[in-house]
Amino acid sequence: MNRIIIDTSHWNNIDWNKFHPDILISKCTEGVGFIDQTYQTNLTEAKKRNIPFGAYHFANKNDPAKEADFFLSKS
Repeated sequence: MNRIIIDTSHWNNIDWNKFHPDILISKCTEGVGFIDQTYQTNLTEAKKRNIPFGAYHFANKNDPAKEADFFLSKS
């Protein structure tokens, strides 16, 4: 069984009327201060369509614990 699993971020423009992945993974945060501007829309649209959803953090050269705390506070 083939599944369509999409990793998305602000670099992608999604037409939610045509977009129907089986699973969506969306960038939420980066470093200790960047929140992806499309994260909330992706989460909302995935929930509306019952698409399983996951979030990820893009790590930088900061304190790993601070980055993890930042991600957890925004996801």
